[in-house]
Amino acid sequence: MMGTFVAVALTFFAANIFTQRAMAQIDAASDDIAFNSAPSIQRLSGVRTTVRHAEFLLDAAVSSGTPKNRAAVAPALAHLADEANAYLLLRTFPGEKDLWRELNESIAGFDGTVHRTLAQLDAGSLQTARSDLPAVAAAADRVARISSEAIDSMHGTAETSPCVSSRSGMTPPGSATC
Repeated sequence: MMGTFVAVALTFFAANIFTQRAMAQIDAASDDIAFNSAPSIQRLSGVRTTVRHAEFLLDAAVSSGTPKNRAAVAPALAHLADEANAYLLLRTFPGEKDLWRELNESIAGFDGTVHRTLAQLDAGSLQTARSDLPAVAAAADRVARISSEAIDSMHGTAETSPCVSSRSGMTPPGSATC
């Protein structure tokens, strides 16, 4: 009788330890989603949305040729830079830095293509500006594709260590240092 009681008690304690460890792993994974994956996804989605908005505004500016439509492009490009910079301050996942470099290059390429098209528009070369719109669309497609790849890279690769560096190389305020 006593042996049965001891066996039941030991089984209970073993199950409790196993459950506590599993709950700790789930808590760590949920914290990573809440405090790193979700903000990264939000910012990368913002990059995708903003690049498409800037592309739309540039197309409207070239199509209409009005200063009002042209003036709307600069704030959209500034918002794109803001979204990308906010993403840079977040922790990285393993392998994410390689995609970040591609994303940074694609945003720079998009920005350069947009500015070149705006310069042609400002110079009164409407036909040349129109002929550059496919290059702008291709550059926007590249930014959107790489943003999506960066989001996809986070699935199943999240690291829960507070020792992961930020993209900018600086430790964000309030985070642990290793």
